[in-house]
Amino acid sequence: MFEKKQNVFDDFISAGRALIGEQETCTSTNPKWKKRAYTNPSQLGISGASNGGLLTGAALVQRPDLWGAVYSGVPLLDMLRFHLTEGGKYWTKEYGNPDNPEHVSFLRAYSPYHNVKKAVYPPTLFETSLGDDRGVDPMRAMKMAARVSYHNQGDNPILLRVKQGQGHGGAWRVSDSIEQLVDQYSFFKQYLQK
Repeated sequence: MFEKKQNVFDDFISAGRALIGEQETCTSTNPKWKKRAYTNPSQLGISGASNGGLLTGAALVQRPDLWGAVYSGVPLLDMLRFHLTEGGKYWTKEYGNPDNPEHVSFLRAYSPYHNVKKAVYPPTLFETSLGDDRGVDPMRAMKMAARVSYHNQGDNPILLRVKQGQGHGGAWRVSDSIEQLVDQYSFFKQYLQK
């Protein structure tokens, strides 16, 4: 199963392509399913946390031109080192084992950190927590933000927010959860075009 993880990213990117009219929304021969743009990249923001942060990280590096803004929270981004954390050693059944030479090629092929290249990246906000209780090393988001920023050929900001005193799931208090959502929506409001 884990050898097919790229399919998740392909499907997500296909949905984005369909929304901007870059591809047909369905393989049906029905004329109403032909290419049709519902939005454009400058209005299309993506958001994901934890495994969803891996999804948005992969979508960011595989198709940076497709998104107007990207939020990636407590993300798993380095697929060749995730297993070295306390919690990460339990995830090899889901993702594969980087210590297994047969797994390295497909892990490297989609690992967001290992696929950053020179490109114009959209405004991006990586968010991590120093108190992550699931074992997603906050250094992964820090390294990714630095790498994307270094390779960014445009002027869009690549931001990193590091929180203290919160776990992997985010805020422990309702007021902190509200603040986190306000920050995320404010980021999209700031950088997505109307």
